[in-house]
Amino acid sequence: MFARRLQEKVQNCEVDGYDMPMWGMKKRLDVKLPKYCISIRLGHLFPGDRLIKYLESGESTCIDFGGLAQRVEYYGSASFMRTMFPETCAPDAPSFGDDRLVINVRAAEILKSFHPDYVPAPIAWYQSIVEATGLRPVFMGQLRDDWYSQKLRDTFPDAEFLESHGPAMDFETIRNSTNIAIGVSSFSWLAAWLSPKAQVIHMPLLGIFNPLQRIDVDLMPKRDSRYRFYQFPVCRWRASQEDIDFV
Repeated sequence: MFARRLQEKVQNCEVDGYDMPMWGMKKRLDVKLPKYCISIRLGHLFPGDRLIKYLESGESTCIDFGGLAQRVEYYGSASFMRTMFPETCAPDAPSFGDDRLVINVRAAEILKSFHPDYVPAPIAWYQSIVEATGLRPVFMGQLRDDWYSQKLRDTFPDAEFLESHGPAMDFETIRNSTNIAIGVSSFSWLAAWLSPKAQVIHMPLLGIFNPLQRIDVDLMPKRDSRYRFYQFPVCRWRASQEDIDFV
C-alpha cells in the first residue's frame, strides 16, 4: 500500500517484485536494480515527500523497499485500497449483520510471546463491549486447544465460535461483517479497515496499536467515524504469569 501511494504521486513509476497469491497479485522483478537505488529494509517511519522528490528529480530511479510502514497516513483512503484487494479471495466466507459482534481472535503465535508488542486482548474488554452493545458475540480465527481459547469459551458459553478456515476465509469473514472487534494484529486491522460493510469497528489501543508504547506505528484512523478506540496501559507481552493474569 505504501508503494502504491508513491506510484500514484510519481509519473511513470512502476511497482515490481511482489507476490500476494491470496489476491492473485504477482509481479516478478525481472530487471537488475540500478546503481543509484535507495534501499529500505526495516522500520515504519519514512520521509515520503523526500522519496518522491528523489524519484522525480532523477537523483534515484529506484526504491528497494522492505520496510513495514504501519502508519495509516501512508495509505490514503480505504475506498482506494479496496480496489487493490478485491473481495474475491474467499467468495464463500460467511457474513454477520447488525445483531452480531464479530471478534477476531489472534492467539496462536501471540500466546507464545513471539513479540512483546503483540498482546492477546483482555477478555474483560470483550465482556464490556458485549454488555454495552447487547450484540451476540461471534469469536472467529485462531481458536485452538489453549488456555486463552478455553477461557473465552468458559466466559461466553452462549457465544458462537468459528475455528479458522485459513487466512483468506478469516480475512473475508471479518471484512463481510457489520460490527467488528479486532485483535492486536495487522491482519485483523487491515480486514476491518478495508470492509465496505463495517459500521462499527472496536479497536484496542494495546501493544503495537498503543501510541504510548509504539510512537513509530500509527494505525488509528482518527477521522473514520466507524472506529471506537479503547486506551490501555503500556503492556509488553512475555507470556509470564503476570501477563496471563492481565488477560
